Amino acid sequence: MKKIIRLTESELIKIVKYIIKEESEILSADEMVKNVLPLQIAKNQIGKPYKWGDEGPDKFDCSGLVSYSFKVPRTTAVGYFNSSLFKKIDKKNLIPGDLIFFGSSSKPHHVGIIDKVGSGGVVTKMVHASGGQKCPGKPTNNGRSCIVKLSPPSTKVPIAGYRRFKHSK
Repeated sequence: MKKIIRLTESELIKIVKYIIKEESEILSADEMVKNVLPLQIAKNQIGKPYKWGDEGPDKFDCSGLVSYSFKVPRTTAVGYFNSSLFKKIDKKNLIPGDLIFFGSSSKPHHVGIIDKVGSGGVVTKMVHASGGQKCPGKPTNNGRSCIVKLSPPSTKVPIAGYRRFKHSK
């Protein structure tokens, strides 16, 4: 017979801190849910066509997917990177629902929503809309994938940084 153990939120936080053995930012259960909800909204868009400049609900570009998922005003990847709506996050504190930016830290050009984080804060999966201006709003263009997808981040483009949505209390 299995025994069910009930833990308070503070007990659970202590266990998590022990497991990761470092002082990192620990979010409340409510904050975790608020981070995961936009991720789930983004995952529900997987397979929809990429179209530069679109913000849904039928077609998306990378920043349009962020706008749609987080219910925030539309801007560019660089706009979200510098936005007061999002706070800078260290790689070791990443959780699903955080944003990952690509390019240079002075001008990131692509953004994705983190789905899975491996050891050492390595992002292993993200939801993003990619394809570039050559995608006409159809799933493919001359063999190029032009959809919202769940995939590992590119290793060809440098990571500019990470951000987390600032949750209102």
